[in-house]
Amino acid sequence: MKKLILSILLSFFFFSCKEEPTKPPTEANLSLEVLDKSCTEVWIDIKANDQANKLGSVYFNDEFRTQFYLKDTLVYLDELLPNKTYTIKLTNQDGIGTQAEFTTMDTTSHNFTWETFEFGGAKGSSYLRDVAIINENDIWAVGEIFTEDTYTYDSNGVFQQPYNAVHWDGNEWELKRIMFYIDPDQPNAGKTSSACVSVFKFDNGDYIITSNVQAAVFRNGSDQYQLIHESFSWEERFGLNAIWGKSTNAFYAIGEKGNIAHYNGSSWSKIESGTNLDIQDIYGSLNPKTNNYEIIAIASNIMTADGRTVMKIKNNEVEQLSTN
Repeated sequence: MKKLILSILLSFFFFSCKEEPTKPPTEANLSLEVLDKSCTEVWIDIKANDQANKLGSVYFNDEFRTQFYLKDTLVYLDELLPNKTYTIKLTNQDGIGTQAEFTTMDTTSHNFTWETFEFGGAKGSSYLRDVAIINENDIWAVGEIFTEDTYTYDSNGVFQQPYNAVHWDGNEWELKRIMFYIDPDQPNAGKTSSACVSVFKFDNGDYIITSNVQAAVFRNGSDQYQLIHESFSWEERFGLNAIWGKSTNAFYAIGEKGNIAHYNGSSWSKIESGTNLDIQDIYGSLNPKTNNYEIIAIASNIMTADGRTVMKIKNNEVEQLSTN
């Protein structure tokens, strides 16, 4: 009987002195948001908050995918399956984190029929530099196109210059010559169908086609165009590589040697880019969260890999973005 009482007392003493285990926390000051997704890809916005510089891990359906030091960043993941639901989990180095669920887009069931169209092929090397789709019955592609008649005289004695555009009207393609001034400062010196570099469609259906320092502006669905050109001195002018803007009276132009300019419908103004690299392209999109346009331009040396930069344009000022 004494042994039994002693055993009970010892058991009581042992369990009463043992500490209650601390439950591990289930949340960390982390957040993630699925910004966009396709059939096989996903873009995820991560906010580290006070977890910065801690080692973080990303899991898909409890399968480890990647690891990085936590910071506010954008994570891109691919090789996903279409129309599949995934659970994405983000944890810090202590295994504490947050998770979200999303479903990838399904593939289309439409059957596509592809057609190939060829232009040129004689009297020179033809090429197309850019394309713009106004609608299914109004498509433009620009460049320089040589045909068998190029550099000959027609039956009326008119010298046949190369074509610099091709247009689709819903039924057929038509080769076009958009005539630019030989010297924009001396309109009476004549015109030429110089090679076109870019074509851009504005939201209202107007579009603009560029060649060197000039641009042909098409408005209101008309096939007639107005020629405009950079109003800078010859030393400050630059070849126009691309256009982006909200209308024919408010757009940005980018080009060689780091040049950016803005056109307001009547005059041009230069914008300092902070680079001497050729600026290759520009694009903008409305940010629904801020209701402001986010405008990005990229510059690089396309012949070598010795330089590149990404720029953000806001209020006619340029901010260099990291490319690391």
